[in-house]
Amino acid sequence: MPPPPPRAPPPRSKPPAPIDRLYGDDIHLDRPEVNLSESLGRIPGIVAQNRQNYAQDLQISSRGFGARSAFGIRGLRLLVDGIPASMPDGQGQVSNIDLGSADRIEVLRGPFAVMYGNASGGVINVFTRDGSSERGIEGRLEAGPFGTQRESIEAGTRSGGMDWLASGAHFETDGFRDHSAATRDQANAKLRFGLGGDNLLTLVATAFDSPNTQDPLGLTRAQMEADPTQAVANAYTYDTRKSIRQNQGGATLEHRLDSGTIAFTAYGGQRAVTQYLSIPLFVQTSSPTQSGGVVDLDRNYGGGGLRHRSGRAWPASASQHHGSSGASPPEPRRRRAPRWAWSAGCTGDPDSPNSRPYRRPRPRRRRTGWA
Repeated sequence: MPPPPPRAPPPRSKPPAPIDRLYGDDIHLDRPEVNLSESLGRIPGIVAQNRQNYAQDLQISSRGFGARSAFGIRGLRLLVDGIPASMPDGQGQVSNIDLGSADRIEVLRGPFAVMYGNASGGVINVFTRDGSSERGIEGRLEAGPFGTQRESIEAGTRSGGMDWLASGAHFETDGFRDHSAATRDQANAKLRFGLGGDNLLTLVATAFDSPNTQDPLGLTRAQMEADPTQAVANAYTYDTRKSIRQNQGGATLEHRLDSGTIAFTAYGGQRAVTQYLSIPLFVQTSSPTQSGGVVDLDRNYGGGGLRHRSGRAWPASASQHHGSSGASPPEPRRRRAPRWAWSAGCTGDPDSPNSRPYRRPRPRRRRTGWA
């Protein structure tokens, strides 16, 4: 028997790395679009723990990298439209990512994450929708128990050689536990237009504000069994809370070559964090090196990058921005009918007197043998 023919090597534009992509309904359908843990749970090797504590954000690990992070996300590189969402020190936050306007999420796991910087665990790249794919206005209203509600609005269109997309959202909740209320306001804008020839310029801007997010702190097992909705006494004594405000903007200039594309990205932003911790006063005054019970961090950051991609063509929505005049031919006007969608659900309380205890079904025995 002759040996099988050798396997053809993959194209150079496709690295031999595990990459998973989430689209459309995987991100938006029947999901509140508040945390990345709503979608990342279905990706193998990724663990996204939602502590339901908006003052501490998510804990995301990839193949174990980032599992020991007490707060924030480490070991993973976070990108939004090609702009790093991770700080220069390696720590990242995902609370400022607007999932309502996200088109897809790509997750790269393994050592090939070094192609995007100093991240050994993986890369999470979120791409915002273009205005050419979202013509019109879309609104969304969600409500749930514990005073939870979210309102969002999104608008976008394409005109000639330019398209734009803008979105805004407001989220607030009283929290399942006492002293766990949170409020989030965020806005996102994206503008793309052709500069003539083979050049495409993309401008993005984001704003995020989460003032006075309450932190109920952790419970012991005895406290949880007694009342899982309670907050510890120190949470009230020190009024533990956290405020985040972040503004960021960036620009990407892409040029199409015969062998691919080359892109230059520049970005800058400002992030302010104020957090009140439950550190007793005698501990704060016990040592002159003690940092105290309040974290007040205000930083400005910026950066740039140059990337070359070979063997890949322009996306279909972006190719219409290019040409000798930088404008696409006019399209016939189409009247879009409004789209409506609704969903409902119910849940039960296992401690309710009307609930039935779950019993494991008894396996049915089947006799086998010769006739």
